Amino acid sequence: MFRAAAEAQDGDILKLYNVRGSLISVGPSLPANAADTRYKLEVISACTSGTAAEPIEYALIRTACTLINVMINIINQSINQSIKK
Repeated sequence: MFRAAAEAQDGDILKLYNVRGSLISVGPSLPANAADTRYKLEVISACTSGTAAEPIEYALIRTACTLINVMINIINQSINQSIKK
């Protein structure tokens, strides 16, 4: 059910966190979500390079993309300042 909700692939790893950010186990005793106690479901993609599978977390990819965009903006500002001189 979690895999379908997250649209995860067969090789993907799912992690479930409580409101405090602690990793929790999924089982029959898991209380249902409530408005003030929502769980966070995280999908970790299992990408393969060669023969070994290396999990890559989407959050790290988003962070890397954000940093690249910041660097591009800084470079563009520097170029614009150089052109104005």
